[in-house]
Amino acid sequence: MKTIADYLDDIEGPDPAQRTRAYNELLDLTEGIVDATGHWDRIAAYMDSKDNHLRSIGGQLLCGLARSDPEGHFFDYFDWIKRLTKDPMFVTARHVLQASYRIGLAGPKYRKLVLDFYEERYDDCAAERNASLIRFDILVCMKKLYDAKRDPALAERARQRIMTVSSDTDRTKYRKVWKDV
Repeated sequence: MKTIADYLDDIEGPDPAQRTRAYNELLDLTEGIVDATGHWDRIAAYMDSKDNHLRSIGGQLLCGLARSDPEGHFFDYFDWIKRLTKDPMFVTARHVLQASYRIGLAGPKYRKLVLDFYEERYDDCAAERNASLIRFDILVCMKKLYDAKRDPALAERARQRIMTVSSDTDRTKYRKVWKDV
């Protein structure tokens, strides 16, 4: 059976198919609790890579590892996650943002951290080129957290964000994410 180190070696290797398999295996592993002792810094280093794929992988893996974080390592890297949601490569930023809801599944302290970030990011992206997509992704992430925890306060936070949007088209699209709540 492969270890996290083996998968990381494959991600860093030259074979694209092997990299993809290793990435998918690691994402699957982070759906549960995994012992990432000794690997946090190695994964975090991906977020500073010149390769946008590695930046995306690093951000997504760290979001998934939040649930496996009894020592609080994740909090050392959260600012990097936030930075990646503004990556110059929009696809990288979007992949990390879409994975960030997994942070909130780690517990109340993590959920508060990510929800506060969502509200900040939702508001500060207004002038960005892809603001509508960013806001949509944030609302989808909030909905995933709501579905996992059924917290009415979270639903209210999302509704308040939706009401701040001036575009009827965007507001209608955002409401559809929350239609069953």
